[in-house]
Amino acid sequence: MKRIIKIKHLVWGMVAHVLLFHMAMAQSQGTPDLSRALKIGDTFVPPAGTQVMRGEMEAIDWELLENKVIILDFFDTYCGTCIASMPHLQELQDKHSDKLQIFNVTWQDKKTLAKFFATNAFIKEHKVNLPVLYSDAALKSLFPYRAAPHIVMIYKGRVQAVTFNRLLTEENVLALYHAGTIDLPSKNDFGEALALSSSAGNAIGNIKAGAWITGYQNGVPTRSLTFERDTVNGLLKSTITNRSIYRSLVNTWAQIEPREYFVTNQRVEWKVKDSSVYKDFEQNGEGWDSKFAICYQRTDFVNRDNVSQAKVVLSDLHRFLGLKSYWKNKVMDCWIFRPCTPKSGEAKALENTMKFEGSNALARFIGITGRFPLVMDQAKIPEDILVGSFSGIEELNIQLQAYGIEVIQGEAEFEVFVVEEDGCQ
Repeated sequence: MKRIIKIKHLVWGMVAHVLLFHMAMAQSQGTPDLSRALKIGDTFVPPAGTQVMRGEMEAIDWELLENKVIILDFFDTYCGTCIASMPHLQELQDKHSDKLQIFNVTWQDKKTLAKFFATNAFIKEHKVNLPVLYSDAALKSLFPYRAAPHIVMIYKGRVQAVTFNRLLTEENVLALYHAGTIDLPSKNDFGEALALSSSAGNAIGNIKAGAWITGYQNGVPTRSLTFERDTVNGLLKSTITNRSIYRSLVNTWAQIEPREYFVTNQRVEWKVKDSSVYKDFEQNGEGWDSKFAICYQRTDFVNRDNVSQAKVVLSDLHRFLGLKSYWKNKVMDCWIFRPCTPKSGEAKALENTMKFEGSNALARFIGITGRFPLVMDQAKIPEDILVGSFSGIEELNIQLQAYGIEVIQGEAEFEVFVVEEDGCQ
């Protein structure tokens, strides 16, 4: 089937890339009664009247599951990450059905779910048929969350983990089954960062203002740089929680000098001993974060605007971490769009067609994907361009020549982001 996605400018290109490769997590609204929430080690008492559909269960006998690892996978039908992970969950269930029972859990009703599972081609293709606990309010009250997916691991009648979906691996399931316990990073969407100043103990006395940095804080949501004014004491608080050093630097720079492009790996130059401690290149998620992510907090009596405050934060990060970050221009191998005489030919249907408003939008989108070199647009075509799937420069060239664009390999100057450790040149 021919599919057209219209990419208006860079922002929409970024959105399309995120949808295709990462899929945003669905957000739930409101703050629940957290006093009812179960914690790690608490006894799990199954709620009465749980309703189940799909799978091979007509009803749930929780006692029969006591010797299995029980997984509660809280999801929404509009959560792309939730749906994308379901084939993996089905594989785990099929392979370890003697040790494991996975339930998809949602607040949504049976009619909505029946329609979704009947019409979703991805679910059908991967033969996903896990039992679904629907119209749920009781389990969510025990394990409240804001962002799905939200994973709960129960074993021997006790809560063993409340964690992230990327940590639901075969290795972790088997480790829990054999050891009886497991220590995983906690997902707490309502968690608050500990006062970073407290880590200094009594050494700082009654000091109210200053800057502190720590490692990963378990059970605290990830947070990019934010500025908040305390209405009681008037202090300005700048906070980063559980972010990689790289992302902390880029987010802070975005407050100072926003870029019109997405900073991909191709636009980063590392002058460090080991870049793997700065950025999660393998996308291991929370497992990596728990080892290398940082938390930062600064409190000030001084009233600064956001740009000025971000500069102060950047200076702190550089000083505390023993590095510096900056932008420079660099000549790089790339693709170049240049004008040519349009070549007419017989039009043909293309798969996964996208519509771009001009050659510049297409050039930026190609750079965002990370699959191809960066593109320097010298063609400057403003008209809409339809582009289907392509695997390289030749296939792209065939499509673009009809618009008067020729794609060649060459060199051009691009702005890159540099992360440099002290002593590394």
